[in-house]
Amino acid sequence: MSDLEIPEMRPVAPAPKAPGDGSDEAKIFAFMGAVGGAGVTSLSIQAAHSARKLLKASGIKDPEVCVIDLDFDCGSVLSHLDLPARLTLDHLRSGAAHIDAAMTSALAVRHSSKIYVLATTPSLAGNEAVDASCVLSMMDSACSIFDAIILDVPRMWRPWTHAAIAAADKFGLITEMTIPSLAAARARAEAITAHQSDATPEFILNRYERRTLKGALSEKDAQRAFGQKPSATICPDFQSLQDAMNCGQPVGRVHADSRYVKDVTDLTAMWLGLETDSKKPKTRLWRRRAA
Repeated sequence: MSDLEIPEMRPVAPAPKAPGDGSDEAKIFAFMGAVGGAGVTSLSIQAAHSARKLLKASGIKDPEVCVIDLDFDCGSVLSHLDLPARLTLDHLRSGAAHIDAAMTSALAVRHSSKIYVLATTPSLAGNEAVDASCVLSMMDSACSIFDAIILDVPRMWRPWTHAAIAAADKFGLITEMTIPSLAAARARAEAITAHQSDATPEFILNRYERRTLKGALSEKDAQRAFGQKPSATICPDFQSLQDAMNCGQPVGRVHADSRYVKDVTDLTAMWLGLETDSKKPKTRLWRRRAA
């Protein structure tokens, strides 16, 4: 059982929050791709980075934010951030009783951007190897440690997918502006809602350029496909994303002023119930002069 020993606690490990202080309920956001390669992992990482900055600006002294990669077959959060894994499949298949806040805290890896990651090294058939009750226990424990949690949920339905979506305050279904992607997003949303009546997926258009050529698909086309307006659009910015991945960083640490970062920050702020500078009403010049 040595492979299940809790790693030594480090000074940077987040401490469980004190119950009853009004901060013991983590905000949980879940992202799932409607199609493969929709950009969920990059979006999850940047949302965590944006959430930390927004929460800090709102008055939380040192907010703790964690990305949990729930794909144990092909998850790539660790590789995107060039991090080692502390969590292993063995921790997630030997019964939920041994998983508590202290263990979860010790297994969370802290990135230089100050966000935490809970993820295993991808393993062939890893999703079949883990015990669903262990995964759920880890998520429950994380809620007592972190101020915000971003769930990177795989497209393939797993025993813990239902609980992850049900626990989330917001659930985003990520798609692209192509007819196959829009159709897949609608079909996925309908299937999830039929399986889980309390699930209310929000549609997020990733890699969508608002300044499109005449004849290209528009947000109105997406609205007709979904039966509702997309909650957010994220612009394409392949160079910034590539630079961030090659540096092992969230995009916001490499290209802080990019439109991609602004779009993800606006979405995160909306879900947190906060306001970003880009969303604040602008004071007109004559009003500034009059003041």
